[in-house]
Amino acid sequence: MEEEEDAMDPVHETEVVARGGRGGRGRGRGGRGGRAHTRVNPDVLDGPFPGGQRDPSLIPSFKSHERPVGRVESRINSLNHFNYEKIAAALEDIDVSADKHFLRMTGLYPLARCYLPRLDAPLLFAFVERWQPETNNIHMPWGEMTIPLHDVQMILGANVEGRVVAPRYDEVIERTNCVYLLSEVLNLDVEEIDESWKHGGPTWRMIQRHLLMSDTPMRRRVQIYLVFLLRSILFPDKTCDRVKPWYTHVLEDSVLDQVGTYSWGSACLANIYRELGICSRAESRSLAGCTTLLQCWIYEYFLRFQPPEESERYHEFQPRCKRWNVPPKAGTLEHIRGLLDNMTADDVEWLPYGRDIYESIPRTLYHGTIQYMWVVETYMPDRCVRQFG
Repeated sequence: MEEEEDAMDPVHETEVVARGGRGGRGRGRGGRGGRAHTRVNPDVLDGPFPGGQRDPSLIPSFKSHERPVGRVESRINSLNHFNYEKIAAALEDIDVSADKHFLRMTGLYPLARCYLPRLDAPLLFAFVERWQPETNNIHMPWGEMTIPLHDVQMILGANVEGRVVAPRYDEVIERTNCVYLLSEVLNLDVEEIDESWKHGGPTWRMIQRHLLMSDTPMRRRVQIYLVFLLRSILFPDKTCDRVKPWYTHVLEDSVLDQVGTYSWGSACLANIYRELGICSRAESRSLAGCTTLLQCWIYEYFLRFQPPEESERYHEFQPRCKRWNVPPKAGTLEHIRGLLDNMTADDVEWLPYGRDIYESIPRTLYHGTIQYMWVVETYMPDRCVRQFG
């Protein structure tokens, strides 16, 4: 229910409420002994707000920034306990070197290490407050900034070139197809998967149990692990220990060799754009999506929040999320708000990867829309040209 609640549109400024009579039940016009009244939606900005825009008609969904720190979704514990070193140890006499070779060929295996040991919720929510879903940009005192495609490739190592991760059918047919394919991958009854889908999908424990069976073929183990890896790193949602892999058709056995030809980087970016937009609404209480990408993006551009030391194990050409020894929290939400309000453009590292990043990753200059399944988001690098030199 949480995802449905978060997706509500808060733009409507008023709500007509029927005040009932006996027992609170309304009858007729407002009910016996009561009358209908109009309540103003407090989550919609209807006048000037300190430090924000002065004309609320420009961006109608803009709301008050005064909100508490919410939950940041992550899969850190699962990723710590669900890697191929521990899988190999659990399988004992089975050689998993072929698994690793196949995973490396997909280009997705490095994602297994692309996460931070802990997340800084106040820091992340301070930037969520400044996110504007109409433009997919963060509004700062000196102008707009965003997470461009080259940041995804540099921070996570996820390729931004390739085919779109898009659905093949409408949602009803796609759901049926996903349930069937997942039951095949996990060697479980369709009815069991269908029932689990109604409650958020199969649990990680169900997936892990099948992965560690000694009679599971190599390609099947790879499929199962990719289901886990993509959902844990690129597309974390609010289902906690469950998974709904809408992208299962990309992992079918007949096309598994082509999984590396997809633009997983742009899909990840479209998804975090959408999740930031949802979290910026006052009804939302948590942030999903690739929060590692957002936190490392902050580290790259904002020296004030950058960890004081780099990891000794980091080497050039590795995904830059491995670069950081994550420090304690940057401060309270109120403290970070104050720092951002008083920053200037001189406090930003505009080109953390060098001046000509668009030459090595030309796709980052693309202008249009990016997509992950049914999520389609605008991508407008022309609004943030300083990040491109």
